[in-house]
Amino acid sequence: TDGRPQDVEMLRALRPALATTGGKLVILSSPYSQAGALWEIHRRHFGRDDSTTLVWQASAPEMNPSLPADYLERMRQDDPEAYRSEVLGEFRTGVANFFEGEMLEACVVADRHELPPTGVHRYSAFVDPSGGSKDAFTLAIGHGEREAVVIDVVRAWTPPFNPSGVVGEIAMLLKTYRVSEVTGDAYAGQWPREQFRAHGIRYRCSELDRSRLYLELLPKVNAATVQLLDDPKLLRELRSLERRRGTSGRDRVDHRPGEHDDRANAVAGVVAQLAGRLERSDPLRHIA
Repeated sequence: TDGRPQDVEMLRALRPALATTGGKLVILSSPYSQAGALWEIHRRHFGRDDSTTLVWQASAPEMNPSLPADYLERMRQDDPEAYRSEVLGEFRTGVANFFEGEMLEACVVADRHELPPTGVHRYSAFVDPSGGSKDAFTLAIGHGEREAVVIDVVRAWTPPFNPSGVVGEIAMLLKTYRVSEVTGDAYAGQWPREQFRAHGIRYRCSELDRSRLYLELLPKVNAATVQLLDDPKLLRELRSLERRRGTSGRDRVDHRPGEHDDRANAVAGVVAQLAGRLERSDPLRHIA
């Protein structure tokens, strides 16, 4: 899947055939977030005597009394959130898709995969470093154009790789865009600083964590003031982001379990940098 709502697409494919055969559609699933096809079916039909759709909601022990009680208790202690969903059969509260699919699609420039450097624009870059064993090492480069942020480059080095060699490749690419400073997170302490410094590139730690970067990106996407590359892997990562209600009252944004967001993080970092630069350069924004 490329991150699109596959539950909706599967139902769209099945229902026309059922309309001609008169067959029944049976959906079996653990509930997850309060979004998507399963949630909508539950919301519209659960507990409705006049509905033609039967929604059966029950806990795992009710459906399978042979489940060991000690196993269920360990699961409840180790991961209470998963326990409520997988065992009790409850939809998770406070979890929602971060981006609206249509808003995100409106920001994609079709068939644009990378833009070459020009002598006109001033570029910014953001990296999401990796040690080369699990996550990708990603780079995004962009520039400001009137009130919009344009993403020029998104590249990712997937593991396994030599981190020092990747830094060298990134440094060479940055120099073609006349970029002498790159921003990234505080991954691995001084290691990124030393590696990039050896290639004549200054490494600066971002003041915002990845969740805050995504929250900064959201209004730009909704206002269509960012131009994204037509990169299926990047779009899949952006579509997989979820907003979770934090216990402290502050929302957190992160990828779904088992997914990655390395490309998305680099793009969000570039957008945050350039959006701030555009605001500082527009005097009308500071007039009360």
